[in-house]
Amino acid sequence: MTPDDLYERFIDRLDATDARKRWNDGCGDAAWTPIMTNALCGAVRDLLPKGATIAAKDSRDEYGRSEYLSLDVIGLVDPPEGWASPSIVIEHENRRDEEKVKYCAWKLFCVRSELRVLVAYFHSAKSSRPQLEKAVKEVADRHPGLPLMLISGEINDEAVRNWRETFRRKLFNVVNASLGNDARAR
Repeated sequence: MTPDDLYERFIDRLDATDARKRWNDGCGDAAWTPIMTNALCGAVRDLLPKGATIAAKDSRDEYGRSEYLSLDVIGLVDPPEGWASPSIVIEHENRRDEEKVKYCAWKLFCVRSELRVLVAYFHSAKSSRPQLEKAVKEVADRHPGLPLMLISGEINDEAVRNWRETFRRKLFNVVNASLGNDARAR
């Protein structure tokens, strides 16, 4: 499992929904968050072995729990002896607040995980990607050696035609491109 694997599955999941139509029809933040969460959960489900625990806001695991550790999405492959670190942790932020984006990045760095992902975007008429990357880099620089993938969005009033143009990935603190590759991944 690599950051690229997760990104590709996330884009595929968005393409498989009516998300583009809903966005272009004026779907607001409150309705957009569950769309993104479902796409992220589906991407994690695609990558982890059958039986892995996937918990998310507004989505319950087999025990009726949702957010673990107050993270938006978590994927956990629990070995028979239990209590393993999560395989994937994800935060989703669409509030136009750089401090909140920094907090989300910091929260991800505080968790031991094979893959940390922050999906962030601001609804704005002007470019927000450089602003998001700068905010995340500020936090990432304080956590050398701990990788994080930012999936940043350029969301404005124009119609979404291509998710790969709308959401792009950038890796922070990554030395090895096979980050996250291990025996548990499919």
